[in-house]
Amino acid sequence: ITMTPIGLCLLWATAAPPPPSGVNRACSGPSAQSYAFCNTSLPLGTRVQALVQSMTTEEKISVLTARHSAPVPRLGIPAYDWGVNSIHGIQVSCGTQCATNYPLPVAIGASFNRTLVKALGQMMAVELRALRLEHACEKHLTDVNKRGDGLTGDQDEGEDTPPDACIGLDTWAPNINLNRDPRWGRNWEVASSDPYLTGEIGAAYAHGFQESLTEPEYLLGVLTIKHWVAYNVEANRGGFNAVVSKFDLTDSYLRAWRPAVVDGRAAGVMCSYNALNGVPTCANQPLNSLLRDTWKFDGYVTSDSGAISDEYKEHKYVDSGAKAAAISIAAGTDINSGSVYSSSLGMALAMKLVNESRLDDAVGHSMRIRMRLGLFDPPEGQPVYGPELVGSAAHHQLSYEASLQGLTLLKNEPAISGGKPVLPLARGKKLAVIGGNAETKTLMAGGTGGGLLSAEVVCLNATSATDWWCIQSPFEGIQAANGAPSLTVVNDQPPISGTPSKTAIANATSIAQAADAVIFVIGGDWSVEHEGMDRSSIDLPGSQTEVVQSIAAALRPGVPVIAVLIHGGSMDIIGVLNSTHAVLDAFYPGMHGAEAIAATLFGDASPGGKLPYTYYRASYANRCEMDDFAMAKPACPRSYRYLPSTDPDVIFPFGHGLSYTSFSLALAKNSTGPLTLSNSDSTATVTLAVTVGNTGSVRGSETVLVYFSPHNKTNPGGGGLVPLQKQLVGYVKVVLSPGETATEGVTLSVAGLARANANGDLVSMVGGYTIILSTGNPTQPEVTTELTVTGTDTVLESLPPGL
Repeated sequence: ITMTPIGLCLLWATAAPPPPSGVNRACSGPSAQSYAFCNTSLPLGTRVQALVQSMTTEEKISVLTARHSAPVPRLGIPAYDWGVNSIHGIQVSCGTQCATNYPLPVAIGASFNRTLVKALGQMMAVELRALRLEHACEKHLTDVNKRGDGLTGDQDEGEDTPPDACIGLDTWAPNINLNRDPRWGRNWEVASSDPYLTGEIGAAYAHGFQESLTEPEYLLGVLTIKHWVAYNVEANRGGFNAVVSKFDLTDSYLRAWRPAVVDGRAAGVMCSYNALNGVPTCANQPLNSLLRDTWKFDGYVTSDSGAISDEYKEHKYVDSGAKAAAISIAAGTDINSGSVYSSSLGMALAMKLVNESRLDDAVGHSMRIRMRLGLFDPPEGQPVYGPELVGSAAHHQLSYEASLQGLTLLKNEPAISGGKPVLPLARGKKLAVIGGNAETKTLMAGGTGGGLLSAEVVCLNATSATDWWCIQSPFEGIQAANGAPSLTVVNDQPPISGTPSKTAIANATSIAQAADAVIFVIGGDWSVEHEGMDRSSIDLPGSQTEVVQSIAAALRPGVPVIAVLIHGGSMDIIGVLNSTHAVLDAFYPGMHGAEAIAATLFGDASPGGKLPYTYYRASYANRCEMDDFAMAKPACPRSYRYLPSTDPDVIFPFGHGLSYTSFSLALAKNSTGPLTLSNSDSTATVTLAVTVGNTGSVRGSETVLVYFSPHNKTNPGGGGLVPLQKQLVGYVKVVLSPGETATEGVTLSVAGLARANANGDLVSMVGGYTIILSTGNPTQPEVTTELTVTGTDTVLESLPPGL
C-alpha cells in the first residue's frame, strides 16, 4: 500500500512576461501619474483616501454593486466582477485548461488536515489569477429553472449584470456555517458540525488563498467567508429570523468564525439572508462592531445576492429600498449583491437617511481590497501565473490526494465468522456494482450554490453541460482498477429517489448472485439536498435500504457486501449497516473521487478520514425543530458536544473512522499530568506530546482528536441546558509505515479552553478538565489526562451591546 504525503508543498512562482493586453487594471492610462491614488510610493491608506476624495457621489454608488461593479472612466478605473464561486475549485469558463475540481467541503472536513486545506486554497488562488489573464468568465444565471436551486427572483439579484462577466480576484467562499441540523440542504457545502474544526479549516483556507507566495505586500486572492451569521435554514431563508441566545451565539456560531477572521485574516465577509434575533444580518450594526472593533477585521463586507432587498420585501424590517440601503450601508455592508444600492442609495442620501461618510467608508473598504490585489499597481514586479499552472499535473495530484484523505471507513467486518475483514478487496474478482450512484459523474464533480456544475467548466472542450469525458463514474473507476470485467446494472439502476421497478430489482439481484462480491454505490443527490431546499427526513432516500436488504438476502453465504456512500448530510443507514459487511463513506469526493474510491477498495491506499459530523437515526430529527437554533436543550441536544455518544439515536459519533492498519496511542511522560494553566496570563499555553505508532502491517494515516471535558457539569449558559459532553480543542494527523512512530505536539491554551456564559461572554473558567485523546476507532482505547485552570473566572471577550 502506498500513500502520498499528507501535505503537498506546491511552488508556482513565475517571473513570466507581463500580463496579456486587455486585462483591465487601474492606473494604466496616460493620466495615471496625475492621480495620488496611483502613486505606489504613498502608504496604502493615503492612496485609498485620495481615491475616495477624487470620486463623485454618483461614482461612489456605482462601484458598490456586485457582482458587476461599474467602471469609473473619468479616473481610469475599470469594471470589476466580484464573487467568483470556488466552493471546491474555481468555477469559471476554461482557458487553455479547465480549473481543477476537488472534493466538496464536507469531504475536506473529513480529512482533518490543515496543510491540505491551505494547499487547496493556494491552488485555487493561483488558478484564479492564471484564468483571469486568459479572460475567463463566470456565467451568473438568473433563471430559476436554469439554476435549479429554487431561489426567488430577489435572491438572484446581482447575478445577471453583465451575463458573462470576466472574473475578478476574490471568491465568495468558503461557507463556514455549522452543520447544525442534519436536514439542512447545504450540509455538503460546510466542513463540519464542530465549530473548532470549521474554524481551523476556514483559517487554513484563508492563509492559502490570500498569502502571496512571492510578494507579501499583495494578496494572492481575496477570501469572502459566508454566511454571517447563524444561517442554517433554506425554507423562507429570505425572511427567516434565527432566534439565538447569547450563550449559543458565542458558544457555537461565532466560535467557528473567529479563527478565519482573527487568525486567517480573511479579507471578505458575506452577510446572510436571515435575521438574527429580529435584525437582518446585513443591517446589524452590532455584528459589524464585533467584526471591526473586537476582531479588528479590515476587509470588505458584501451582502448575499438579494439579501438587502429582502430587508423590506421579506423581513418587512423597513418599508422601502431607500431605507434598506441606508440601514445596510450604515451597518457596515459595503457591497450590495443586488440592485438596491444602485437604485436607492442616492435617494437615501438625498433623504438624509444616511451620511455620505459611511458611503466613503464602504468605497474605501472595497477599493482597498482591489489595491491590495495589485490592481492599481503596474504589472511589472508583480508575480504572474501562467496558463500552464491551470489544471496542471501537480494540481490534479493534489485533488486526488484530497479525495483519498476524505474517504472514511465506517464499518469493515468479515463475510464469514473468523475470517478477515472484507476490505481491501483482491483484484480480478467478478464484482457487481449496483445502485443509483454507481454511474454518476455529475456527483463526482459536485455543485455550487443550488446547481450542479456544468461539464463545460470542468472538462476541456466538453460539447455539452453533461459531457463528463474527463471524469470516471464509480463503476468505471472500480472496473479500471479491478483488472477484470465488473458487472453492473447498466440500463435500469435502482434509483436514489423513488421506487425501482420489479424488473430492475430482479436484474440487479441476478447480477449480484453471479458475482464474487457486491458493491452498492448509494446515498443522496441534488434531488434531496441542495441550496434552497432542506430535507424533511434523514432516512436514506427512496427505496435504497429495501433494495440493499433484498439483494443482500438473496446472496449465498460468504459473499462480501460493501456499500459506498456518496452524499452530503447525515442519513439513517441502519438498514444498510445490518445488510453489509463494510461501508465506505466518500461524501461528494471530487473529480478524482472514483479513482480514490477504487484505490481504497483495492488497498492501494488505507482510509484515514474521520466523520466531521454525527450519523443519526431518522428518529433524531423528530426530536428537533428545524428552526430551533438552541444547541443544548434537553429535548434536542445538538452534535456530539451536547448529545452523548451513547444516545440511542446516534449511529456513528463525530470523529468515527477506521483503518486497514492499527495504531498505538500514548502521551509522553511529561504530558501525562496533572497539568496546570493559570489564566492570570490570557496567552498561557501548555503542550501535549502525543505519540502515535503504526502497529499493523500496512502504511496508513491516523488522526488523533483532542477534546476537553469540564468536571463541572453545570452548563454556564443557564439553567435547564444539558451539560457539555466534550469539545474538540486540537488534532494531529500522521502518516506512518508499519513499525514507525511519531510524536506531535498539541497546544492547549487558556483561550482554547474558554467557554461561553449566559451573557455571551467568552470566559476562562477555573476548575478541572479531563483531556481526552481519541482516534475515533472504537477498538482503540482513549487516552486521558487531567488539567486544572487556576486563578479566577476571567472574561476574555464580550459581545458588543445589542447582540
